[in-house]
Amino acid sequence: AWAEQERRMQDERWHAEQRQQAEERWWAEQARMEQERQWAEEQERRRITEEKRKADEDYAKEQTRRAELRREYEEKKRKEQQKEIEERLLKEEKKQQLESVRLAAEKRRKDLADRAAEEKRKNK
Repeated sequence: AWAEQERRMQDERWHAEQRQQAEERWWAEQARMEQERQWAEEQERRRITEEKRKADEDYAKEQTRRAELRREYEEKKRKEQQKEIEERLLKEEKKQQLESVRLAAEKRRKDLADRAAEEKRKNK
């Protein structure tokens, strides 16, 4: 009976140890799974952060490119307008020169006509 009780106590200790080891393994597995979950979350955060950084960088590059294109367009437009203004000024200047030449020629004709009339009067 005593040996039977001793064997039962050993069996109980063995089962208790088995339960404790199983519980320790379960907690170790839970801790490992939690660590893996946290690692995966950290990797996902890093991936998202990197994607956001890249997207921000791409956006900034695109904004810079657009600003440069806008500057080039505005510079081209300004040069075209400047050229148009210069061409108009040249046309106006030529028109004024032609008008001056026309007026001078008209005055010369009038002076010659006056002089001719004066000569005619003197010769009468």
